[in-house]
Amino acid sequence: MSSIHVMTTPKNWLERVTSSTLFAVFFAISVLLVTPLLLAGLVLLVATLADADFGSIPLLGLVGGGIAGLVGLFRGRAGAWPMTSGSVEATIICLVAGVAAALAVVASWLAIVWPESAARAFGAIVAVPHAVLIVAGIASLERLPRHYLKMTGEPFDSLPVICLLVALGLTAGAVFASTWPD
Repeated sequence: MSSIHVMTTPKNWLERVTSSTLFAVFFAISVLLVTPLLLAGLVLLVATLADADFGSIPLLGLVGGGIAGLVGLFRGRAGAWPMTSGSVEATIICLVAGVAAALAVVASWLAIVWPESAARAFGAIVAVPHAVLIVAGIASLERLPRHYLKMTGEPFDSLPVICLLVALGLTAGAVFASTWPD
């Protein structure tokens, strides 16, 4: 009989921060603030696609990435789903889509809203929860392969996921570049 010994590593600073009670409170508040924005974006997206306005493809990326990101965050935090390689890959793809969408929201806030002093408060209400979700997503991305190793005893092969994410990123960049208004 052989037993698999999995080396436990001490928690790094990101895992210590994201596993604290204070961060859990910020995470819950952020989800409560971002979910209505995603629902409003979904309604706006359906309305613009009904008019055959294909200039709303970037909005589709943000809303779709945001919804996928929330799904990935809840899958990554729950740990109750079956621990197979395919489910970890799906969760990682959802997390990366969500982190990319949230980064786009924060970057647009910094570029568009921040110079306008009257809109800074509303922009902060939008951007700060997204920043909390970015940190939570990155922590989940960092934690998932270790959790997979701990649960299955096998290392997680992330190379196919990386190739897929690079291809998706290049495709999304080409779509955004071709639909960007002049």
